Amino acid sequence: MENKPKTVKVKYLRSDEYRVLPVAGAVVSGTGQGMVICHIYTDLGTPPESSEITFKSDGTIPEEKLNLASEVNRELLVGLLMTPQVALNLSRILGPIADLTNQAIQAAQAAQKAN
Repeated sequence: MENKPKTVKVKYLRSDEYRVLPVAGAVVSGTGQGMVICHIYTDLGTPPESSEITFKSDGTIPEEKLNLASEVNRELLVGLLMTPQVALNLSRILGPIADLTNQAIQAAQAAQKAN
């Protein structure tokens, strides 16, 4: 009897809690139970306590100067709890995709400079 490969159709459904999040980085560690916890965060500048806008004589608002924050808040968006194998699988998937995306961006930027 010949072993034929079995095909399984996978359907992806979005949960009601599904969101696209602006990720700036992650803090990752192991747990005492042998799991990997990955805290995904975004960087937020500390807003000023107040600000003042001076209008131009024609009534328009001048372009505001960029004020660099003296501190950055990292807002933890989600914690991903996974087995070490899942963490390894994610790294194997994300690395090559990130490399291909960077190559495409660099190619597009080089083409734009050439035009």
